[in-house]
Amino acid sequence: MRLRDTRRRLTLAFGGAFAVLLLLGAAALYVVLERGYRHAYDHALLETRQLAHDLFRFDRGEYPTAAATIAHIMSEMVTSDRSMVAFDSTGQRIATARRAPMAPDLSHVAPLGVGASPSSMRAAGHEVRLMRVSLPEGFELVVGVSDVEYLARRHTLRVALGIGVPILLLLGALLGARLAEPVLQVQRAFLADAAHELRTPIAIVLSEADAARQGDDPARARAALDAVAGEAQRMGTMVADLLLLAREDAETTTLRVPLFLDDVAQRAIERARALPEAHGRPIVLGAWDEAPALGDPVLLERAILALLHNALVHASDGPVTLECGTDGRDVWLRVSDTGPGIAPADRERVFERGTRLDTGRPGHGLGLAIVRTIAERMGGRVAVSDHGTGASLMLTLPSRPIVASPAPSPELAR
Repeated sequence: MRLRDTRRRLTLAFGGAFAVLLLLGAAALYVVLERGYRHAYDHALLETRQLAHDLFRFDRGEYPTAAATIAHIMSEMVTSDRSMVAFDSTGQRIATARRAPMAPDLSHVAPLGVGASPSSMRAAGHEVRLMRVSLPEGFELVVGVSDVEYLARRHTLRVALGIGVPILLLLGALLGARLAEPVLQVQRAFLADAAHELRTPIAIVLSEADAARQGDDPARARAALDAVAGEAQRMGTMVADLLLLAREDAETTTLRVPLFLDDVAQRAIERARALPEAHGRPIVLGAWDEAPALGDPVLLERAILALLHNALVHASDGPVTLECGTDGRDVWLRVSDTGPGIAPADRERVFERGTRLDTGRPGHGLGLAIVRTIAERMGGRVAVSDHGTGASLMLTLPSRPIVASPAPSPELAR
């Protein structure tokens, strides 16, 4: 139920965010396009105003009166989409331009109700865009363009957004559900791993705590507390490993910096020698060579430490051998022990989470799973190899070419 609730919340969160962004984008698109449409029609009116001023100035000297000049201008300015009416200083109509079929009817328009900037109003039952043009000597023109095409474009835009936005919202909801599924899979894997691995230590802690609470023997109580402390430490390590696996499952990118695998291995050896299982046990270096690679040094050190810990646990009292080198194309690191080895049928299963071939030995079955996860995130691999008598596990990463530093010139050398 909780996973379903989580999925529902993730889907709703993604869908809600997507819906808000989509609606904001649609609103912005509508405003931009609508203003663009409007600007195109208003620009035609402004052009007409400028043209009327220019013609009046150029033609005024050729005609005896301003009214005659305006009548000539009206005969010259004939367009397919604009209408013009001229008025004298008393508001009387003195001339009307020949109206094309697509131009609006301005027979009932008076200059008094028309502004000097483009504005919309109804004329003869239709929406028109009007503007008043003031000319010298008190004459005025009223210029109009039909709003029918603009309104049709705006209606088409609204219909397109009204249909397209719900479809995109539906697709966004479906995409949100699909994007939420990998997150839920990581959560399910983490919860399953945690439940499986923590069940036994929790039972031991409860049992020892109950025994210490009921008994009167101080030595028994101390032993119970020691057991509780040991199991708590084991649970802490286990939780850290589970969190590492969960984090790597969720990550999409991995740090890759130039490094030398042999240097990283040396640091892992120092940490491994501090493990309780390494007390009095030799960690032997075999074949050893420079191994340049690209990767996350912290995660690689964690992977190598897990390989060493696995070998120390399963090698009884024998030595653990660590080798490192390169074959030109790849760099490799091999950890070998003298234990019972790994049967061919189990060589893939040992890298699965929670797998423990020998339940009598310490461990929680996550170490090798962590190694494989880290190796694959860095473009490498880890596998059981046929080397020696015990178990031998090899970590392989792509090699990094080393660019040699240029030799100093003779002039600089001198």
